Amino acid sequence: MYNKKSDYAINKRNPDAIVYTDADKNEVKLTRDCFESEEEFLRWKAWSDAEYKQAEKNGRGYYDHTVALIDDADTYGETLEDELFALADKLEHDEKCAAIVAQIREVLTETQFRRLWLYCVCRKSEQEIADMEGVTQQSISISIRDTKKKISKIFGFDKKTPCKKP
Repeated sequence: MYNKKSDYAINKRNPDAIVYTDADKNEVKLTRDCFESEEEFLRWKAWSDAEYKQAEKNGRGYYDHTVALIDDADTYGETLEDELFALADKLEHDEKCAAIVAQIREVLTETQFRRLWLYCVCRKSEQEIADMEGVTQQSISISIRDTKKKISKIFGFDKKTPCKKP
């Protein structure tokens, strides 16, 4: 990105013209047609580029130690404030989820909770859970189904809320 107010940057970005700002802050372009020959244009273009570069270099000492204010803040994405609000929302959501999990854990047996956790959160298949516990897949399936029913009755969830395999 370049400084849109820099005479050097504006002039350099227009290779077919010498660009400068007049006293009324209007941008003026001297094209090749304004000169008698190509050589004369190139000589003055090289001179203007060098002159603007030196002027910019001389004025940079102050600006190298400052932070530029930009015209379009949206180009930089989220602000710090947006990030903080998003973090606060996530923390609030996480706290609510933790409270719900704690309530569910209170009404389930350790085995029911473990199987439901492995199935819903860890995304293990019924067969994988059965292999880990050394039981049949059918017993895991029945256990998870009964656990979901128990949660639905106690908390009033609809059938799809507690856990749905993708």
